[in-house]
Amino acid sequence: MRKIIGLLAILFSVQFASAQSWQVIEENEDTEIKYKWKKNKEGNLELRVRLKNLSKSDLNVDVEIAFYNNGILEQSSMINTCLKKGAFNNWFRNWHVIQDEDGGSLEEFEVKVSELNTEKVDECIETDADA
Repeated sequence: MRKIIGLLAILFSVQFASAQSWQVIEENEDTEIKYKWKKNKEGNLELRVRLKNLSKSDLNVDVEIAFYNNGILEQSSMINTCLKKGAFNNWFRNWHVIQDEDGGSLEEFEVKVSELNTEKVDECIETDADA
């Protein structure tokens, strides 16, 4: 039992430490969108975006992340996903990775949510990648 408690304490501390570096970019009654910059294996910075479901039902989410340079839109990226309800679904949810189309760095750009659409659904349905 002590080993399980110790393991849970380590998992919570790791999650808490990693959660400190995430920055909230958008929050409303249904969703919270956070991002952070992280170096990938090649040493390039990539943007990691995490979506959290705050509603009491499953949620279809369409979000456009935009990158601005001096007020001019340089690049944007769409994320379309379904978020299941529940604390554990949010806690273990992986992130979405956004990289520059030209292989450069996006870090110098201002990051904004330019569009966010949510729809409450009864259940998230798996879709075929080829559909």
